[in-house]
Amino acid sequence: MRCRRLDWRRCGGAGETYSGGRGETAVEWKSGVSDEGKPMRGRLPDILEVFAGLESDRAPRGNPHFLASPWVTADPAFPGLYLEDAEPTQLDPVAAIERFESAYIEQRYSARPDIHEITAKTREILGAVLGDTGIAEILEHPLFRSHVMAVRSRNITASENKWLLGFGLLAAATLNTISRRSLGLFFERALFYDARDLPPCFDAGGFPLQRIELSIANLQDAIVATGAIPLALSGVRDISGATPGIYRDGGLIDYHHDLPHSSKERLTLYPHFFDRLIPGWFDKRLRWRRPNAAHTDKTILISPSDEFVSRLPNAKIPDRTDFLNYTPVERRQAWRECVAACEELADEFSEVMEKDQLAARLQALPESAV
Repeated sequence: MRCRRLDWRRCGGAGETYSGGRGETAVEWKSGVSDEGKPMRGRLPDILEVFAGLESDRAPRGNPHFLASPWVTADPAFPGLYLEDAEPTQLDPVAAIERFESAYIEQRYSARPDIHEITAKTREILGAVLGDTGIAEILEHPLFRSHVMAVRSRNITASENKWLLGFGLLAAATLNTISRRSLGLFFERALFYDARDLPPCFDAGGFPLQRIELSIANLQDAIVATGAIPLALSGVRDISGATPGIYRDGGLIDYHHDLPHSSKERLTLYPHFFDRLIPGWFDKRLRWRRPNAAHTDKTILISPSDEFVSRLPNAKIPDRTDFLNYTPVERRQAWRECVAACEELADEFSEVMEKDQLAARLQALPESAV
């Protein structure tokens, strides 16, 4: 298993190795050489792909400052990256991220918002991020390629009736404990892709897969669909270019993307919330369910340390429960504090890259994490 982890702690300089994984085995990785001993093209940034699949029930799917900072999308030294299920990449990504941050933190609702109000607010926030030219900028970006994974609901999960949909989700969860492949009875993958550069998961197997080329007519709907958590947001109906139906959060099948992450001779940079990868949304409590090791074979996983998280408000990463547990004023304040704290991660990562310290910071992921 060659999935790497960067655990953001303040630690030593270049040349040091850090123990990780089982026992005290240290992992070393040297840029420019593949695991097979073959030379790789260019320095490290030239062989990295960015994989930004974030959890659907975590605030950072809409909070770009938590492990996904402006330097990632703005740095011109990262050519040919894939932004899979990621924040839209625009020509001025820093400005887009700042609009996203403001709109997301400041979102407000009535005393008892229903699914329609929450869905409308989601589209309002996305509209603020994209502006008048964002869609065209993403589709025509000279550097980045955006790919979005959603699912098309099948059978009973295609209903928007909360009782029928709830029963369908319960049935999917139950059968999933027996076999992950049973999810194919309820959902099919819907990959919205940029045809200029196909993603590594373009030919992924295991589940029914529909491929839809991204366009001006469907990009916004695809982004909304991949965040459409069942029973929290309405599904997106009949997306342009796709098979008619209801489209929902891609995490239902691919929660942490148990898919090929890297194309040949490239590494994948995967900013994440913690050091465990969970294949599907229904696998969160199935500790025995692990992703295919081959899919993360060349993945560099970045996660915050427990010590860092302990310093966040209430010692936790923001999530949807904050809307229930805080007053609106308290939630906004807590999220602003989290954003400010995360600047430390951005600064540290920039320093690691600028000083070529990445190899010294790598640890093997423990077997239990993958």
